[in-house]
Amino acid sequence: MMLLVVFFWQFYVVLLMPFPRWLIPLVAPVLITVAALRRPVAALVPLGLFVTRPAPSTAGAATTSVRVMTYNIRSGVDAGGQLRPDVTADVIRSYAPDVVVLQEVGRGWSVHGGIDVLTYLQDRLQLKAVYVGAADSQFGNVRHGCR
Repeated sequence: MMLLVVFFWQFYVVLLMPFPRWLIPLVAPVLITVAALRRPVAALVPLGLFVTRPAPSTAGAATTSVRVMTYNIRSGVDAGGQLRPDVTADVIRSYAPDVVVLQEVGRGWSVHGGIDVLTYLQDRLQLKAVYVGAADSQFGNVRHGCR
């Protein structure tokens, strides 16, 4: 029964349904209640999940932290439509991340003036980079990290 609830929730966008989507989550508690009436032990599972809380973890509570940033740089194009990898570098630098994951990194596309944005950012930020091509070797994603 619960699988039907999940099915309707996921496929509501593509299936024409004769009821509003907000009704779907209301069916789940009803189904749990019906299951609890048929088998009272079934009520203990959601009740147990509600009552018990995991203890806060103290493992790794040292003062060490890693600052991670993800950023869709749109090939280094600014909001005004100009190719400005210097602005992209300034934004990244302002957050002072230890690891940066970049999306839509252009590498020499003629559309972007032939600039290799990855090389520019790597030199400007003094970070090592790992490049993963998406559609081809001129456009993809990057992980910068560890100065």
